[in-house]
Amino acid sequence: YKRQEFERLENFDAFEVVDPTTLTTRPLDMIWVSEHRSGKLKKRLCVRGFQKTSGPKDSLYSPTPFPETMKVLLALAHLKGYSVCTADVSRAFLHSRIKEEVAVWPPAEWQELHQDWTSAWLLHCSLYGLKEAMVDWDDFFAEVATGQHNDDSFEKHLHMRRLKSDTSAFYDPGTDVVLSKHVDDLLIVGPARAVRYVLDALKVHLLLKETPPLELEQKVQHLGRIIKRKPYGFTLRSRDELFDSLFELSLIHISEPTR
Repeated sequence: YKRQEFERLENFDAFEVVDPTTLTTRPLDMIWVSEHRSGKLKKRLCVRGFQKTSGPKDSLYSPTPFPETMKVLLALAHLKGYSVCTADVSRAFLHSRIKEEVAVWPPAEWQELHQDWTSAWLLHCSLYGLKEAMVDWDDFFAEVATGQHNDDSFEKHLHMRRLKSDTSAFYDPGTDVVLSKHVDDLLIVGPARAVRYVLDALKVHLLLKETPPLELEQKVQHLGRIIKRKPYGFTLRSRDELFDSLFELSLIHISEPTR
């Protein structure tokens, strides 16, 4: 898995190998972080970002959507019979580019693989652990959604605008498509063909995994909620794991029905 992680970083052109004496900043350390997901153990290479003391301290945060935004989008979808899709951006932070010099010491496994114990990595992309990673990713996604990354060679273009009421949401008045973003999780609502166009346009810039449009009586998980499409609208409920935790902590209980 560690060799695969190195290959992913190389595919994203995430770093270049440099002589540390040519750097103007001190390289940061890296660490492997374990993550249990879907019954599997995964390892992710992260930067010890707390070691970084330079850079702006007032621009490290990115917006998150209001809970009401999801409800408004689902109500809109039901009212107009719109398509509802969710998508996930794989390796989201690796899509964004770093705006300043950030270098790291490679992990020991890479050093042994390449027999190189003296070089450093000059990062081109944001990695997990960096303080600015979240805002760098948010800036990059906004540029993609609003068309600042468009090029004449691209077959599909996006020209959405960011909402002032919720800066995590983007709207295209020409197609009536609305997109809500929470880090790497997307919720897209609009006419079916227009939603398909937006997804294809995003795939030009992003490594995107999408779910099929939500049909009647089908459900999908999004931001810890189960969304189900019904003839009379949409239902929202928490994941079963939440109720299991509440039961285990004796915070809720099931009582016998009264007759």
